[in-house]
Amino acid sequence: MNAAHWHLLLNHLPVLGTLFSAILLAVAIFLKNAQFQRVSLVFLLCCALAAIPVYLTGNAAEGIVEKLPEASEEIIEAHERMGTITLIVMQLLAFASVAVLFAWRKAPEPSPRAALAVLLFALICTALAGYTANLGGQVRHTEIRPTASR
Repeated sequence: MNAAHWHLLLNHLPVLGTLFSAILLAVAIFLKNAQFQRVSLVFLLCCALAAIPVYLTGNAAEGIVEKLPEASEEIIEAHERMGTITLIVMQLLAFASVAVLFAWRKAPEPSPRAALAVLLFALICTALAGYTANLGGQVRHTEIRPTASR
């Protein structure tokens, strides 16, 4: 497997994993289930950390894809810029998840405000990761590019 394979394989974790973890956190908040809230935060942390190898395999994947005839340098660069932003924001999500988990270590019950704040942040990360993934998809899938005829 080359870097492009790894990039394509791993990029689903920050996108879909963050979405599913955010849904789990929302349900856990609604049910007031502290254990599921903690599990959700651990899942969000793992998804945010998964963004690191996705980002690190991106440059090598770019080196492979940019040689293809239908590759658009403009789209590749847009994907790369959004990838950097998404990585930074995802690492902030990781930090927030860890901070809340540590704050809850000694607390008898999780703070609903802290959980809601992480949930909101996770939804923002999901949107950023989804947009970044969409740009990445446009690199090879010309049919989803904005310029494609409808």
